[in-house]
Amino acid sequence: MLLPSRPVTEKQVVANKGNSKKSTGPRTERGKRVSSQNGYKHGFYAQLPFEVMATLREDPAERLRILQGLLNSYKPRNDNQEMVVDDISWLRYRRRQLERAQAARMADRVNDLDVQRELFHLQINQDVADASQAEVL
Repeated sequence: MLLPSRPVTEKQVVANKGNSKKSTGPRTERGKRVSSQNGYKHGFYAQLPFEVMATLREDPAERLRILQGLLNSYKPRNDNQEMVVDDISWLRYRRRQLERAQAARMADRVNDLDVQRELFHLQINQDVADASQAEVL
């Protein structure tokens, strides 16, 4: 339910005009670059720029290949069917992304465990090296 709007007073109009003259947007190149990203979305629904996708080793053409394959297979006959095929292609693409992310996370965890194990072995070897042969036996 929308709330009824209140009339704007003359004082508010004058204040708004004065404030608008102060607010001209970014002036430096850095400020312009930063503000150009204001509309950037994050999370599951983010559309990644190609540079970001390349950094993440994502293939921007992968989603189009999935879509084209589904269009060739299902041959949608109207807009609704095309919408469903498009949704399926996005879901398939996101699923592949999540699978890659999960595999990368697991690889990181395995690597961390390998590092911990190696440090543990070094610690044991150091402890054994400090002990006499009689203590070890």
